[in-house]
Amino acid sequence: MCNNVQSNPEDTVSDFIRNDGNWDLENINSFVDEDIARKITVVPPPYRDDGADLPIWLWEDSRTYIIKSSYRELRHVSWEAKDNIWTIAWNFDGPQRIHNFIWLTLRNRLLTNMERARRGLTSDPSCPSCGESVENILHVVCDCPDAKITWLQILPSHDAGSFFSFSLLDWLNTNHKNLVGTIGNGYRWNNLFGIVMWRLWKNRCNLIFNGVSCSPLVTIQATQEWAHSISNRKLSHSSTATRSTMNQRWNPPNIVGIAILNNPPADLLSFIQADKQARSRNLVLYQVLLFILL
Repeated sequence: MCNNVQSNPEDTVSDFIRNDGNWDLENINSFVDEDIARKITVVPPPYRDDGADLPIWLWEDSRTYIIKSSYRELRHVSWEAKDNIWTIAWNFDGPQRIHNFIWLTLRNRLLTNMERARRGLTSDPSCPSCGESVENILHVVCDCPDAKITWLQILPSHDAGSFFSFSLLDWLNTNHKNLVGTIGNGYRWNNLFGIVMWRLWKNRCNLIFNGVSCSPLVTIQATQEWAHSISNRKLSHSSTATRSTMNQRWNPPNIVGIAILNNPPADLLSFIQADKQARSRNLVLYQVLLFILL
């Protein structure tokens, strides 16, 4: 709140600083209330000898602007919370096609009927399997009756109650972090989760494009067979890597049958000398031919 004193619109901060470099309290108090004046005067006044004002960059110790720090600050403010979700896709320990599928799910790029209707590709956003009025991603991979039956057959019993109560991102994140849970033949839950989700989407596409439906039992069997195959390949790769590492150890050669040439026999020296002479003759012949051709 300002006092009723006429001010000059061309006044600058330097007009409120005395010649000794301190704030001109009397002048400041004539324009603003005491509380505001107190807040102003706690800030050290600029010194006349400091030179002209210069722009500085707050996020670098050198106070010099660089693109790297600008990008880092923008990323921290705007993108950090979103970037964490990509670990759900890239940290999945399984086939690359499922990495890509989870990434498309996170990006909301799967062409469900709701998405197709939004893009003008269809006028019917309903689920082709159960007739639900809106088919979104979460409905296909979690809430559709066939999907629910599939999940309930393999879910750990203590997780069944809360499994169907999350939003899509929370649902993906919660199951991705379930690193220690195992099911069936000891498959890690977060790995089996990604495979089941991919199979449910493939079942939905197979129904639409080929008119072929897949029962939850067949889906579970196919999923477990794939998970078992992946697990076996990893064990085989790990065993091969161990054997390969062991075979790389150096062992001294068996000296039986090895000739030591620190004192080579005379016939070997003669052979070496003859080889050098032959190489020298060949070099001379090559130079003569080169001279003739050029």
